[in-house]
Amino acid sequence: MCHVFEYLICPDLLATVLELITKAISWMLVMGQFLGGASPVAGDVERRFDALLAAHGASLSRLAASYARAPGEREDLFQEIAIAIWQALPRFRGECSERTFLFRIAHNRGIAHIARR
Repeated sequence: MCHVFEYLICPDLLATVLELITKAISWMLVMGQFLGGASPVAGDVERRFDALLAAHGASLSRLAASYARAPGEREDLFQEIAIAIWQALPRFRGECSERTFLFRIAHNRGIAHIARR
């Protein structure tokens, strides 16, 4: 157990705080989109997002590697891609395949990454 003054170096507290922040951000994103009328039930978006990343995560990671060679940059780009997919998923209209939708988002993020360099 951590003492109050040891909070900066306490891994248990840090893990708990990060978990709470992650949940709060997810909730805010989903609720913000839901209140705007564009998002289905929060659990459906989460399940769909998890399923898409499970099915296409390796391919998206390879695509990120083609835009960023350094491992750290590659991981950052993949996280940017995942966030962009999360934000765009409620607006997916089904006019193309989910794979096309994901890879267009990933490609656009990759181009933006190169432009920032």
